[in-house]
Formats: sequence, C-alpha cells, structure tokens
Amino acid sequence: STPIFWTSDVHILLISDDANWYPDAETRLKAVGCDGVRGTTPTSQPPKISQLQNAEMLLVHLKDGHSIPSWIPSTSSSQLPILMCSKQVPKGPTGLNEGALEVFCWPPTEMELRLRLVHVRDLKRSAELELELRARSIQLESQTRDVFEAWAEASFAHEEAEVANEELKERDADKTHFFRNISHELRTPLTLILSPLESALQRYPHDRDLPVVDKNARRLLHLVNQLLDLQRLSAGHSDLVLVPVDLVRFVQTCSDYILPTCRNKGIELVQSLDGQPLPEHSDRSCVVEGEVDGLEKIIFNLLFNAIKH
Repeated sequence: STPIFWTSDVHILLISDDANWYPDAETRLKAVGCDGVRGTTPTSQPPKISQLQNAEMLLVHLKDGHSIPSWIPSTSSSQLPILMCSKQVPKGPTGLNEGALEVFCWPPTEMELRLRLVHVRDLKRSAELELELRARSIQLESQTRDVFEAWAEASFAHEEAEVANEELKERDADKTHFFRNISHELRTPLTLILSPLESALQRYPHDRDLPVVDKNARRLLHLVNQLLDLQRLSAGHSDLVLVPVDLVRFVQTCSDYILPTCRNKGIELVQSLDGQPLPEHSDRSCVVEGEVDGLEKIIFNLLFNAIKH
C-alpha cells in the first residue's frame, strides 16, 4: 500500500488498557504504511518521554468513548497529534474538525483510517511550514533592517569624508571594503533562500505569506546588487543612465516598503504634491530625467532618516 507520510518509518505510539487491541491496531496501521509501537503505560497515565521522542502521533484506545483521560489536552497539538478511538462510540459518519479532538469508532474501515491519518499529516505539515516561514520572515526582516541602517550610516560617513581630502581617502577605502564584504556575504544566503521560496510558491499558490516573504527577499537581493553598483560607480567603472521617471509613482512605490515600519512606530506617512495630499491612486504626475537607482537611494535615505530622527 502507499505510505501515508513522506517517510516509510513513521512511528505511531499505541496506548490501550486492552492487550488484545494492539495486534489489530498494528495490522491496520501496517496496511496503510505506518508502524504502530506499543506503549507501556495505561490510558490513565501520560506516556513516558522516552517513548514520545520517536513518535509522530498518538493513537489512544479508550474503554469508554465518553471518558477522556485528564492528561489529554482539549485540543490536539500540531507537533504531536492525538487520535482517540473506542468500541463504545456509536458507528456512523463523524467529522474531521481541524484541531479538535474526537473519539472515532474502532475498528474503522481502511479508508476511514487512511483519511484520518492523512488529515493529521496535513495539519502537521501545515504547522511545520508555518513555523519555518515565520522564522524566515523574522530573519529576513532583521537582515533588511540591518542592511538599511548600515547603508544609511555608510552614506553619512561618505558625506563627512568629503570635507577633508585625507579623511576622504581613508573612509572611501573603508567603505569599498565594507560594501564588497557585505554584498558577497549576503548574496549567497539570499540565493539559497530564494530557491526554496520559489518551490514553495509553486506548491502552495494560495498561501498569502509566501509572496510577502518572496517580495522582501528579492528586495533585499536588489539592495545588495545596488551596493555592488555603488562600489563600481565609486571606482569609476559605471556610468549614469538617465531615463524619464514619474516622481509621484516612484515615491509612492518606495513609501510602500516602509509603511509597516511607520505603523509600528505610530508615524503617519503622508504624500503630497504642491502642498496637496495625494490619494493612493492618483492621476497626477511629475516626470523628470533621472537615474533610477540613484533616486531610489536618495528617497530611501530621506525616508529612513525621517523615521529615525
């Protein structure tokens, strides 16, 4: 039969006061590709920690379907799901409420057992993916903030270095070294992050968090590339490319990236043209000839200085 889970060595801890129930449970689980492991504690006591370490879930056989042991929580844990069964439950269709514990009738049909195990597997996968995405989102947000702050500080240092010729040379060398190191240090992990993100986007097209993570990861990679461009420009190996730029839409796009930061700090971000506030979707424009990356650096510098001070 086709295994229920990703691996073929999934262990399900079996707990029952009826020794005759174990062989039946092991046979039925084996038929759907799972391995039942007999517990050594009665249903009235929680299982030992040593047994839980290798268990993917618990299958508890109750003598009375209406008497649930006190150690079983009212809601099944996504990290260690719990299924309960009993011969005292009336036979008939039962729901598969997400996260809610229920007692189903034993013995089940192979199809019912397979459906219940698949449901628990999906809940477990969803919880694991959510935890992983949260951790990656926090890490990316921290890296983005650090890069922005480091870039702003480097810009201040460059402006101060222009006052004195000797200081300019020293600080320019430090800046070039800093940009080179941080660009190469960030590009490799960002590339490794984007690759599984693209796979996750294809597998979970309806997940609303994945596009946010992907957008910010690509934004951070774009900033790293900008740092490399700035390094080449400072060394005289790059030319400015002037193109028509609509400042109204350009500033609105840049502002969208810092709106969450403004909300967290209780700052109201207002955009206006000629003293008149601009709506979110405005037909007004202000076209100039400019270098896109250079304008972006200036606008972000001004925005983050305003938030910081």
